Amino acid sequence: LSKQNKAWMCPYVPSSDTRIQDLLNMMSDELSDADVVYDLGCGDGRLLLSLGQKYKCKCVGVDIDPKLVELASTKMKNTVSEESRSLFSWRCDDACTMKMETPTPTVIILYLIPSALLQMEDIMLKIWSKLKNVTIITLVYRFKQWEPNVSYKSSGIFLYHCFDSKQKRNFSLTKNEYKLDLNSSNNDNENDDDEIDNDNDTDGPKGDA
Repeated sequence: LSKQNKAWMCPYVPSSDTRIQDLLNMMSDELSDADVVYDLGCGDGRLLLSLGQKYKCKCVGVDIDPKLVELASTKMKNTVSEESRSLFSWRCDDACTMKMETPTPTVIILYLIPSALLQMEDIMLKIWSKLKNVTIITLVYRFKQWEPNVSYKSSGIFLYHCFDSKQKRNFSLTKNEYKLDLNSSNNDNENDDDEIDNDNDTDGPKGDA
């Protein structure tokens, strides 16, 4: 395996029902049928299936494991009404090299291990600055240098507002809101519950990327 592919190989760990519900609550009524949501590391597609059916947004699931992509497609056929299946598409691809132009994302969700996120950080920054209106969300782990605007550590949700502050989405989870300390050595620990006051919800990336 190449160095890049090794970084992406990890045991499949599905998103918990609690985290999915927190994401649904955070997005509230902000998502609509005008949105396109990419899930990089989609696994069996459970997160997108919940989002798409609730908000009628277009959903693109991407995973490097073809068995998981097949599982997501099968799960969709078994749980989604025939008239709603056109909302969903599934790709077996490498998120580091794939094009995210058709359809153009308005939200990108990443549930990846730290080594994969490290490869994706510069790629996401380029997409973020180019598209202007795309909101990026990482689950469980955050980018190494790019500080999230809002961090819900107990939920394992890290939110990066879009480049254009005028198009900022009102994604908000009212419980357990935290702001990460960039100097913390517990960057990847989703169970780190040291609370830090987060009064400032600022736009744009923080730190060097």
